[in-house]
Amino acid sequence: MVVNVNIPGINNIHNVYSNMLSLQRNMIVTATFSIVIITISHKLKKKLKIMSLCLALCILFISVYLGIYSMQNFEFYLNKIQNEIPDYIPIKQWRKMKYVNYSFIIIVICLGIILSINKL
Repeated sequence: MVVNVNIPGINNIHNVYSNMLSLQRNMIVTATFSIVIITISHKLKKKLKIMSLCLALCILFISVYLGIYSMQNFEFYLNKIQNEIPDYIPIKQWRKMKYVNYSFIIIVICLGIILSINKL
């Protein structure tokens, strides 16, 4: 049985945009954290160094996943409500956020690989 419930704010496009930005911020914070771990790992002993690099790469993977997940969900939402979006919403600019997000992901992956190889 499907019940249609009209809850105010449940389909608010600004809330969805804000959540997407929040996920991107989390991606940036976790990527920064993992890069810091990679950078300071050279001061550790060999066994701890390898463990810290593995941990940092796992965190980096989570960061990349957060970025891809946030953009895919945001694109899905925008495509679903495409005909219902008010004119005052800058939808074209919002859709361009994916390029910023994917660019950051590419930079983070490259930086993570370069630093990891350099620190081994």
